[in-house]
Amino acid sequence: MAPFTKRVELHGIGWAEASLLPSQLVELGDRLVPPRIDVHFHGADWPEVDMVLEVVDGLPQCREFRVRSVEGGREIRPLDLKAATAQLNEWVEQFFAKFALAYERADDGSMTMLLQDSPESHSAGVKAFQKASKGKGARTLNGDFLLRVAKIYTDNPSRPTRAVRDAFGVSDSMANKYVRKAREAGVLAPRG
Repeated sequence: MAPFTKRVELHGIGWAEASLLPSQLVELGDRLVPPRIDVHFHGADWPEVDMVLEVVDGLPQCREFRVRSVEGGREIRPLDLKAATAQLNEWVEQFFAKFALAYERADDGSMTMLLQDSPESHSAGVKAFQKASKGKGARTLNGDFLLRVAKIYTDNPSRPTRAVRDAFGVSDSMANKYVRKAREAGVLAPRG
């Protein structure tokens, strides 16, 4: 294992691993976290799962999700995917909380990491990530944002509104609002 790498064993069913190199840690809420966490669930009587979790634009996200049948194991069933995706948000929060470090910032801008390993600090970390995963508050629907909406919409002709929804992590109704606002601003052609 590389220096500054932390590996967390997951009760015999897998592991999670991340670099805690101080120069690479990013602020997420009131915690410092690694920019990437690799997670592996062993396959046995169920398929094997690998995930890559990353902080992107200040938001904790799952950026890669792979499911494989292991040699001698059973096939991947729809129920496996349904169960895994139902837990995905919780996994993102829990794994970032496992690697989170509290810190204090001095008046000169320097930071001191606080080593805390208690159920309370873990719970506080989960709450910070839940807040961070909700985004940075209401988005400003300015010209640059609406141009991004229009580009995503036009780049995905088969399911354009769904692509907007997924790109911004919003509900269907909010994605429809973004598309409507882009049309009103003239950056997206009116419906034909």
